[in-house]
Amino acid sequence: MSAHLWTEEQFNCPVCLDLPSDPVTIPCGHSYCKACITDYWDNEGRKNGTYSCPECRQTFNPRPTLCRNTMLAEAVEQLRRGALSSAGRESIKSARSAASSASESAHTRSKGASKKLPGSAVPCDCCPEPRAAVKTCLVCMASFCETHLKPHNTQEKLKNHELIAPTGDLTQKICPEHKYLQEFFCRSCQMYVCWLCTSNQHKGHESVSTQAERNEKQKELGAVLSENHQRLQDRERELKDMKKVLDTLTVKNQQKKKQY
Repeated sequence: MSAHLWTEEQFNCPVCLDLPSDPVTIPCGHSYCKACITDYWDNEGRKNGTYSCPECRQTFNPRPTLCRNTMLAEAVEQLRRGALSSAGRESIKSARSAASSASESAHTRSKGASKKLPGSAVPCDCCPEPRAAVKTCLVCMASFCETHLKPHNTQEKLKNHELIAPTGDLTQKICPEHKYLQEFFCRSCQMYVCWLCTSNQHKGHESVSTQAERNEKQKELGAVLSENHQRLQDRERELKDMKKVLDTLTVKNQQKKKQY
């Protein structure tokens, strides 16, 4: 295989974003530093009792045994000795730059298209004319209509991409530091964070999924609304009682006037 196809970024541990130290592979096939995935699973196990791959989100139960990836360890050692050519490094930089430009262009198109779509529909980033998206890809960082989503259902390389319901302004929900979707809420800092943040800056903090936080807020709001509704009913009951008393006094007053 030619040297330019092997880049340092291909071997980086998805958690620490550096060349893996003592690399291990988990059942889904992704590899990490042994310390990184161990720490990640320790935190995840304490929170919800399950273990997942930070890369593809596949879950495992019970906790898998970590197996050392000997071939990856040898490849990483070669990279550390400087086996990666400068041409290879420049190639990956150019590719990333082109992908970034394409993403910005798609976002600009989507902003213009969203004005013409009805309601809260999210525009497809590939259609030149406004068309509602049916899915948003967290890997491609783009939304697709039914037609442009087909490659994700037919091409092997795209089938593993994580698809979610159409989401607008996706860039606003991406961690500015790690570029991952902010799927967690740090209750200690009262802010949304990505999975990598929970293992770094927010390590040891009380973090829950955004869905769990949303459910909790909805429960709190429901309790407040219920309490306010009860108070309103109590006030209405008091007003009815006061009206009865007032009516009674009015009747008695009229009766006394008749007697005189």
